[in-house]
Amino acid sequence: MVELIKKEMIIGEVIVKHPSVADVMLSYGLHCVGCHVGTHESIKDGALAHNMSEKKIEELVKEMNETVEDIKNKKISMSDLAVKKFKELLKNDKKEGYGLKLTVIKENSLENYDLDFAEKPFVNDEVLEEKGLKIFVDKELLKKVKGTRINYVEGMMGSGFRIFNPNN
Repeated sequence: MVELIKKEMIIGEVIVKHPSVADVMLSYGLHCVGCHVGTHESIKDGALAHNMSEKKIEELVKEMNETVEDIKNKKISMSDLAVKKFKELLKNDKKEGYGLKLTVIKENSLENYDLDFAEKPFVNDEVLEEKGLKIFVDKELLKKVKGTRINYVEGMMGSGFRIFNPNN
């Protein structure tokens, strides 16, 4: 993988070029994404200001690059933290071995994503695997959600799963 993002790059410039990495930054506690300082501060400087270790900064940049690469390769991908949280939920619900069913619910002109646990895929589903977690997606829907990134974000405003679809 060619490294697209470097820790010396300016946060604001990275977000403009690769908006999908904002959720990755937030998941690491780097809240400079929407901050006025983010337009002048490097990823490394912002991370250090948030007491992030050099090792954690390297992990952050690696995951940001993986996100960009996954979207470029047009597959559905998940952050490590999202996979970990889904696996915890599966275990808590005693549904280990199940997969995630991704659907889109249309309400008027809006489309909302829905993720639910499924024991097995439906007849028209394509089975994808991300870091040991199965994802079931209807083959017709897959055309619209290719390149989608699922992240888990923890922050001051709460925590939860965020879905970024570059096709929207």
